[in-house]
Amino acid sequence: MKGFPQNFRQQLLSGISTPSRSLSLRLGIVIVLIIAVGFTLLFGYLFYRGKRYIQHAAFEHATQLLDNTAERINGIMDETETITNFMALTTPRYLNPDSLLVFTRRAIEENSFLTGMAISMEPNFFPEMGRYFSAYSLRYRPNDNKVTIKWHYRGSPAL
Repeated sequence: MKGFPQNFRQQLLSGISTPSRSLSLRLGIVIVLIIAVGFTLLFGYLFYRGKRYIQHAAFEHATQLLDNTAERINGIMDETETITNFMALTTPRYLNPDSLLVFTRRAIEENSFLTGMAISMEPNFFPEMGRYFSAYSLRYRPNDNKVTIKWHYRGSPAL
């Protein structure tokens, strides 16, 4: 070995050559190794349990969030179905382009969860309005009570 004195090994071993020092050194090394292995196993187990806990908590949170979202969507779909059924009963009595626009506007004004509503008719249902006819109303800002009315007819459906 270059850089070390010739008798380095002898000097190193001469300090621990007595049986009592050798036993205490070996015992110290064994104790340090056992403690190191124990801490390694303990930290590995704690990491594993922590990882499982975090995964379980994330899964529970996601499940709860999904359930809440599904309930909100269900409520909106039920209300939308109620509005649609009401419109199906009342609209045929007043079936003209102006009344359809009034129906869409009133539905938007009375139901804050709706952002838009359209009533579309079959092609050529109102020949005087063109091939395609759809009356729709939009709420541009969710918390705004102002409803903007638009007509769409003649040509392709509105985007």
